[in-house]
Amino acid sequence: MTHTRDRQNLITATDIAKLATRRLNAWEDLRQTKLTGVSSFQGNVYTEHGIEREPFIAAHVQTYFYLVPNSQIFVKPGTIHAATPDGISESRNGEYKTTTTDWGFLEASELQKKKSAYYDQVQWAQYVRGVEETIFAWEPHESFSPLPIKTLLVPRDESRIEFLQEIADAFVDFMNGSWPSFLR
Repeated sequence: MTHTRDRQNLITATDIAKLATRRLNAWEDLRQTKLTGVSSFQGNVYTEHGIEREPFIAAHVQTYFYLVPNSQIFVKPGTIHAATPDGISESRNGEYKTTTTDWGFLEASELQKKKSAYYDQVQWAQYVRGVEETIFAWEPHESFSPLPIKTLLVPRDESRIEFLQEIADAFVDFMNGSWPSFLR
């Protein structure tokens, strides 16, 4: 997939989730994407399925939680920190996923342990928009046949957001030639 020019000079929620792994290959890959505007990940049948199903998940969340679908990029004033939540209301974000694994009924702490990248995306988007919670919705599927949508309310986690801000600052330094100690 090609990054839009709008995203190329920003640190998005997807970016921060990759960076938070603190794996050198993820940092180098993202740096290359930012420099060229072209991502090494071109998508697959699972991403296509997710794109196809997102409107159905969004409609479910809109019905029960009054979040409207969103495609707008939000940027935290005075920063290059950005996010595009899947759904928004005045006080909440929505984040929607499809999965081959039924995660059961999760608590926010379990999401952080089982799917830390998703947790980090949620926290970053809350920070960028200045909201206190996110409706995280996921639709499991068996061989691409949808199962019932499940939801979880994820509260804002200030300590994780502070960590993610430090990661974002370290990535800016990395783009400028300085290697964070944890990548050495």
